[in-house]
Amino acid sequence: MLSLLVIALASYLLGSISPTYIMGRVLKGVDVREHGSGNLGAANAFRVLGPIPAAIILLLDLAKGLIAVLLLTRIFWGPASAIPVEILRVIAGAAVICGHDWSLFLVFRGGKGVATTMGVFLGLAPLVAGGALLIWIVAVGISRYVSLGAVVAGVSLPLLMLGLRQPREFLILSLLAGPLIVLMHTSNIKRLLNRSERKLGRMG
Repeated sequence: MLSLLVIALASYLLGSISPTYIMGRVLKGVDVREHGSGNLGAANAFRVLGPIPAAIILLLDLAKGLIAVLLLTRIFWGPASAIPVEILRVIAGAAVICGHDWSLFLVFRGGKGVATTMGVFLGLAPLVAGGALLIWIVAVGISRYVSLGAVVAGVSLPLLMLGLRQPREFLILSLLAGPLIVLMHTSNIKRLLNRSERKLGRMG
């Protein structure tokens, strides 16, 4: 039980570290939350900081999910543990996503969790993560809306889990993480409906 709490706390704190906020302060001396959409994700970082910082931020956010489910669980779990490692990985995944979305260090503000969620599922179920990424690429390529790609990929997560017959624990996490991505994009969905959402490559 102690290992579960330690993993959950460590993963949440890891998720709470915001590369977007840090790079905004270091590179331009700005708080990214006060610019663009105000979101602390790679898409807003692209608009505010430029493509190279945004790419680095994307990789770091992805890495947070991978580290939580693969490295932290390995550090704090042992063969003698009463809790299966799959459950600990699910807890770690959920905690790191929550940390990213509601950062302890940023008054519970954060990003929308897409890259970190993909990192989590890349560690848990690589085929599912790859499928969701492919769906995101196709959706963005056709529509030119990054947010629409994120929503469609989020919806696809549990469907891919079922279709690829992944472990039940991972399916449960996808049933939480996928809809959470959609929920975090509520404002984007409203803008998509009234056709005021920014398209890919539009900086203003």
